[in-house]
Amino acid sequence: MKSVYGIFQDGLNIKLAHLVKDKGIIRIQNLGETTLSAHLYSKKEIERIPATELIDEEMNITDNSEFETGGFDLPEISEYDELESSKPEEEFEGFKEEKESSIAELRKFLSNFSLERGKISLNANEEKISYHSFDSPLSLSAVKKRIKSEILSEEELKSKKYGIGCITNYDGTTLAFLHRGEFDLLNAILEVRPFISKKRFVFSYIDTNEIALMNLVRANYNFPENDYVLIIYVGSEYKAGIVMKNNTHVKTFSIIGDTASKSGNIRDVVYSKVILEQDVSNIPQVQHLILTGEMVSDEDIKFFSKKFGKTTNVSRFEFENINVNIGNGNYLPETIAKYAIPISLALKTIDPKNKAFYNTNLLPAKIIESQKRFKLGWHGFLLFAAIFYFAYSGTIRNLENRQRIVDIQRQNYNMEAEIRRNDLMLTKINNLLQQISNLEENIETIRAISGNKNQWHRALESLSDAFLKNSISWISSFKSESDGFITQGFTNRKENVASISKHFPGCIISDVKTSEIQSIPVLRFMIDFPYPEYEELVAEIIESPQTIPRTERATTPSPAIKEREPISVASSQKSPETQPVKESSQSPAIRKTKEVLPSDMYKEAVETYLSGNLQEGYNKFRQFVAKYPDAPLAYNANYFIGECLFQMGEIEKAKNIFEEILRQGGNKTPDALMMLGRCYNAMNDPARAINYWGMLITRFPEHRLAKIAEMKVKQVLEE
Repeated sequence: MKSVYGIFQDGLNIKLAHLVKDKGIIRIQNLGETTLSAHLYSKKEIERIPATELIDEEMNITDNSEFETGGFDLPEISEYDELESSKPEEEFEGFKEEKESSIAELRKFLSNFSLERGKISLNANEEKISYHSFDSPLSLSAVKKRIKSEILSEEELKSKKYGIGCITNYDGTTLAFLHRGEFDLLNAILEVRPFISKKRFVFSYIDTNEIALMNLVRANYNFPENDYVLIIYVGSEYKAGIVMKNNTHVKTFSIIGDTASKSGNIRDVVYSKVILEQDVSNIPQVQHLILTGEMVSDEDIKFFSKKFGKTTNVSRFEFENINVNIGNGNYLPETIAKYAIPISLALKTIDPKNKAFYNTNLLPAKIIESQKRFKLGWHGFLLFAAIFYFAYSGTIRNLENRQRIVDIQRQNYNMEAEIRRNDLMLTKINNLLQQISNLEENIETIRAISGNKNQWHRALESLSDAFLKNSISWISSFKSESDGFITQGFTNRKENVASISKHFPGCIISDVKTSEIQSIPVLRFMIDFPYPEYEELVAEIIESPQTIPRTERATTPSPAIKEREPISVASSQKSPETQPVKESSQSPAIRKTKEVLPSDMYKEAVETYLSGNLQEGYNKFRQFVAKYPDAPLAYNANYFIGECLFQMGEIEKAKNIFEEILRQGGNKTPDALMMLGRCYNAMNDPARAINYWGMLITRFPEHRLAKIAEMKVKQVLEE
């Protein structure tokens, strides 16, 4: 029968959970609690406490059947591992006389348990832990390297009195925790050990409180992947809320409150803190609330159920997926929930290979090494000598054969390297040929589809931007000539004419005259500006790919990114990767990888839409998508279906189309965000409209639509 102990210190409160494992069944053997009269150590006392308890006695290793492998587990205690106290009893007489001290109280409490018969796990000093976040997933070795070089001082590195651990957050970042200084609870247990047992204690690991609580959820519950889970722990000094999603950490926040006050006030404090954190940290409504610690009564559950409503399932912690039977005594569910952290520490100790538990451990390296160390007898040295002799003699006999093998392998390697270089060169040539072909085809497609339409779009977009930025200015006429555009407008300020002209490089301002409209003096002006150079359009289109990333096509965005807005007509014809691929004189291997797209049908739909025939354009885009759903241009066609619906007044249907475009990703994302804002604004929901425009401004600050989004936000707020 295997025994483990989880010991949890919360200020002056000490909780202990004793679990046993017999024939694969884990049960709670005993639960105990005590409250100390004072803290274990003062600052001066901590300086004189030895950091570790090293064992120099020789261990007999003739029977090592109880040693375990894998995970972070430590060797089982051997029946031969009985150690006499290295200090005479007289040295501890002063300690024995301090019956009322916290150390004496701890010794009295721990004497009720046979700690020498099992492994012990502890929680870390929460006040000595600092947390550090890294923007990418890092390994423990990489985290240690960063913290040692960027955070710890030279004195701390030399003292080696620190522990480092890390976990991966839900968003892919890394949360590292650093424990500085001694572990008070560990040192206190080492100090009282000689008075409890002559055998040494074996320590398994030290974890933070939040790791222990998250381990219970990861091993005990099966929540839906997108559900948010909130763990609330209210103890003597440790009071915290932990938000999880998909079994990973999202956020931890402290709860400030006095547990000595009335229980009703505590609940209000906790609820207010949770609501505040949801607002400040942008945490959505949680679907599951788990209560642990001292706030686990039926009244607590009723209170929070009423506050959070039917959308949140409120419960105290219970074992659902772990088969834990009760040993001594019939503990109530409230009692088990209060002992959540020490039970979690014990469970990780008794089942170290369980992948649901975080593989973290702040136990000092000296303690771990001292528990694994042993010495060999004379027969062990003979065994090692025999192994060395046979290995050496076998190596000598095979040297000649191995040398021949090496020579042959070297020749083969040189030949294979030459073949690989040739294959690589051929692949590069084929790739370059394919890129050249794609560029040529894109240029031809632009000439065929765009014509003056793209130039009209650019001109209209520039006009819209210019007159939005210059108030009390308007257009009276706008037409195209053989070599450019001519626009006539009115304004109330001369400065506006110069400001508007800056949006049209190479323009000519003419016919600026003063007139009156309803007795108000205004300026009438005309601006001539040329068509954009064709090479500019080609360069813009080549630099704006529209393909949907493969990694985004099969994934669903998280709720935090599920807000979505548009792109203009010009950008709908900008992707070299989504244009039809023509047959060329390249090798058959390259021609087979190309897909011939029905560009003529798509071109006809675009021209119909741009001509102003919305219903006919909508029908043609629908026919194109139905006939070629897997074609790259189907992505653009779907977007234009949404624009047609919006302009025809079908706002709800258009909104659904733009949400799908946003879900797929690609360079239509900014346009979809803009159009979603317009949809919600048309649906009299300015708050959600501002939300989508804000996402466009934040995620694409350099995009041309970002400025328009800023103006729209300003207009909605002014209304």
